[in-house]
Amino acid sequence: MAQVTAVYVWRTPGADEAAPALAAEARLRLARLYPDAPIYSNLAAPDVIVAPGSLVAGLRRALADTAQTPQDSAALFYDWHPLLDADLTREIAADHFKHLAHFTFGENIPPGLAPDFASREFLDELPEGAPDSLRELTLKEIDRFDAELFYKLPDLRQFRLDFSLKSARSRRLAADALAQDPGLRFDTLADFIKNHPGRLRPAPSWIELELCASPGAGLKPDWILPERLGRADLMDSALLERIIADTQRISLARDVSWRLGVHGEPLLHPDCLAIVERLLGLDNTAMVYLETYGLELTDATLARLQAAPARERLTVIVRLNTLRQDRYRRMYGVDRLHDALANLDRLAATAPGERGFAAFVEMLRLKETDDEVQSFFDRFEKSGVTPLLQKYNSHAGRLPERRAADLRPLHRDFCWHLARDVQIDATGRAPLCKQDANQADAFFVDLNKDSLTDFWTRSQIFFERSVRGEHGAIPAPCLQCDEWYTFNG
Repeated sequence: MAQVTAVYVWRTPGADEAAPALAAEARLRLARLYPDAPIYSNLAAPDVIVAPGSLVAGLRRALADTAQTPQDSAALFYDWHPLLDADLTREIAADHFKHLAHFTFGENIPPGLAPDFASREFLDELPEGAPDSLRELTLKEIDRFDAELFYKLPDLRQFRLDFSLKSARSRRLAADALAQDPGLRFDTLADFIKNHPGRLRPAPSWIELELCASPGAGLKPDWILPERLGRADLMDSALLERIIADTQRISLARDVSWRLGVHGEPLLHPDCLAIVERLLGLDNTAMVYLETYGLELTDATLARLQAAPARERLTVIVRLNTLRQDRYRRMYGVDRLHDALANLDRLAATAPGERGFAAFVEMLRLKETDDEVQSFFDRFEKSGVTPLLQKYNSHAGRLPERRAADLRPLHRDFCWHLARDVQIDATGRAPLCKQDANQADAFFVDLNKDSLTDFWTRSQIFFERSVRGEHGAIPAPCLQCDEWYTFNG
């Protein structure tokens, strides 16, 4: 009878044992569930057989050592699972063996609760050089491999939960969940979220900095709230250092994505490039996104960005909503399309590998430019910049409705921006909701006087109301807003 003969734990190469107590709990649960199955991993750990190389190579080694039949399988874990749910894992494994599947995974099971399962037959049939992303591979080649997708209610994918130890955020969630409920299981997870929503929000992970309030160059973008135009504030260096110090105290390691831009042109700040370099060098930075209208992308600017340390964590996004001169003039208020395209071509002329950072050109999907989408992609998709479409934001109905398509989910869930985001304008004002940031009665914190911790603590109650569906009890236009489902980082 086929069975699980080995456990394989794939960990990100170079990862350290950042949470030894949690890893020890994971190994204890594994030993209880599979007492006779040896544990293999690509990285060394107590009571583990080291199988170096790729994920596929490690799985092959584990099954070559232990499997007796083609259906004998390895339980594949993506990092350690201190909240391993034994009952759920047995249920998925039973499904795997019942259908004699090559590969089985939980379609809607949060990472950290149960493994995937791979049979020896599957590993034998994988081509040489097969990618490590086995889920993606089996779904793409569904006619070749017998993949079993395990699904079980409730479906909690909207929360993007991860209880493994592969990131600082997932380690924090696993630790908090264990401290709150050591017996937490998939079957009790929905109640856990309902009763303890604050556990899902340990720290901000998406911080928007308005380095310069003005779009510059006479630009008057018509998709920006009128009151945001005509301002010329520049973020003070002392305020910026205060914000950075706050994030160092409150944030998780390699967890913060910085967005430089908001509505203004960040490259008009005299220290913008130094700020980019400063943020790239922080140990809590995951990514830096520099959003520009493209008119300030000079040769000197591009050369400095290409020389920036850790530039692999930098992404430059050029905001370009049309390729037609008449539409550009109407939407941006100036006749500068030629300049924007010339700078974009200069950016695209350097191959991404040589440039060292990612580059995108972004188009809002609007009714009046929907006929340009194909030509937009044709113009850029084979260049050195990647085209992308962005959702139009009417700011909860305060701007005219211009969406080309309504992509809103049928069911309203919690707001991702309350869960992860902080937007800080050039004066240091951090509003609860970016949709009505300048309203006189809006909830906000002044970061010249208070801290990010103050903001995060005071706004916690509103996130909890959002999770519980109490949208009308939040001092923001939640019921008129369709930005709640868009996820940044």
